[in-house]
Amino acid sequence: MTAPLVAALASRQGAPDAARKVSATWVHPDALPHPYFFTRALFPPGQLERIIEPRFRPSTVGADGVTLEPTWPVGFERTADEARKLEPVAGVSWLEMRTYMASTLLRDTDSVSMARSLEVRVPLLDAPR
Repeated sequence: MTAPLVAALASRQGAPDAARKVSATWVHPDALPHPYFFTRALFPPGQLERIIEPRFRPSTVGADGVTLEPTWPVGFERTADEARKLEPVAGVSWLEMRTYMASTLLRDTDSVSMARSLEVRVPLLDAPR
């Protein structure tokens, strides 16, 4: 089965976004460290390679100006490795908490509440390190 055929079949069942994600999973099955990341990806792996310059991929300079912090691909790999050690449902919950909730839900809640002058209380999310 080819990627266009997979995309065509998937688009018949749902949204074009879902078809794009299914097609990306088919074409680049090992591009992301866990299948979960295909569901949350804004851009499929093939597009990401064209969008992000290689010099931005390996690491970034930390807040102290000296330490190199891994960029998101390395962070995704670490999070996926931790999730694989858990039961399937707990693993997906771990992935949701470490990626989608932290980088999207909390950020969006914060910016929208400030824009509307609302006081929003988010749950305490302290993860021991």
